[in-house]
Amino acid sequence: MTTTMAGSRVGALAKVEVRRYATHPVFLVGAALWAVTTAIGVHNAKDDVYAPPMSAAVFLGLFGVVVGFRLTRSLERAAEAVDVVPASLQERVGALLLAALLPGALGLVSAVVCLTVPDAAGDWAYGTWSGGERAAIVVAMAAGSALGGPLLGVMSARWLRFPGAVVVPVVAVSAWGIVGNGWTANNQDSLGWLLVRLFSPFAFFTTLDTDPGKPHAVESWRGNPWFFLLWVLLLCAFAAVVALLKDAEGATAASLRRALVVVVVLALASFALAVVTGPDHASISSSTGTSRL
Repeated sequence: MTTTMAGSRVGALAKVEVRRYATHPVFLVGAALWAVTTAIGVHNAKDDVYAPPMSAAVFLGLFGVVVGFRLTRSLERAAEAVDVVPASLQERVGALLLAALLPGALGLVSAVVCLTVPDAAGDWAYGTWSGGERAAIVVAMAAGSALGGPLLGVMSARWLRFPGAVVVPVVAVSAWGIVGNGWTANNQDSLGWLLVRLFSPFAFFTTLDTDPGKPHAVESWRGNPWFFLLWVLLLCAFAAVVALLKDAEGATAASLRRALVVVVVLALASFALAVVTGPDHASISSSTGTSRL
C-alpha cells in the first residue's frame, strides 16, 4: 500500500516536472536549435549520414545537462511541486529523473528521422555497418545522449555543491568526446584510443574523409555498436541511481546500493564486449570500393 501511494505521488510529480522541463528557457532554446539543425542536416546528408544525430547530442543532451542541473537545484523552491501532493525530496528527484524522458523521446524521434530521411550518395556512405548496426549507432548518438544529458545534470546537482558546478559535467563530457573521437581519427586501429573513445557516453563509429583530389570516403572504426548502445543506456541508469542515493536512508539506500552494483557490473561487461567484439580493424569505403585502413 505504501509503495503504491509513493508510486502515485511520483507519477503526479512527474507530470509537474515534465511541464517544468518543457518550459525551461534552456530547453526551449535547445529544442528550437535541435529542430532547425536536424532538418538542415538530414536535407544535406548525402555522404555524411552520421552527422545529423549530433544535433540531438548537443542541443538536447549537453543543453539537457544544464536543464537537469538547474531544475534539481530549484526543487526546494518549486512551490508547484510541493503543493501538488506531500512528497519527500527523494520522490521529487525521482519525478525529475522521469522528466528526462521528454528530451529522450525527442532524441528518439531524431534518430528515426536521421535513419529514414537522408538520401545517401551511395551504399558506401554507410560504411561497413549493417542496417541494424546503423540503427544502434544513431540511437546511441541521438536518443542516448538526449536522455543521458539531463540525468547527468540531475546527478551532478545532487552531489556537486560548489558554485559553478554545472560547468564540470558539461566540460568533462565534451572534452572526453572530443579527445577520444579526435585522436581515433589519426589512430583508427589503436586499442588505447578505442578504449578511450568507447568509455565515453558519446562515440562516433565513422568519420568522413574529404581529401582534395580524392572521392569522399567514410572510415568505419572498431567497436560493437549494439554493446555500445547498451553501455550508454546503463550509464543513464547509473546516473539515475547515483542521483537517488544522495540522502537516501535505510532500506531505500540499501536497495539503491544493490541496484548500483548490478548496473556497474552490467555496464562494465557491456563496455568490454563493445571493445572486444565487432570489426577487428578499421575500414574505408568510397564509390570505388571498401578496403582496410
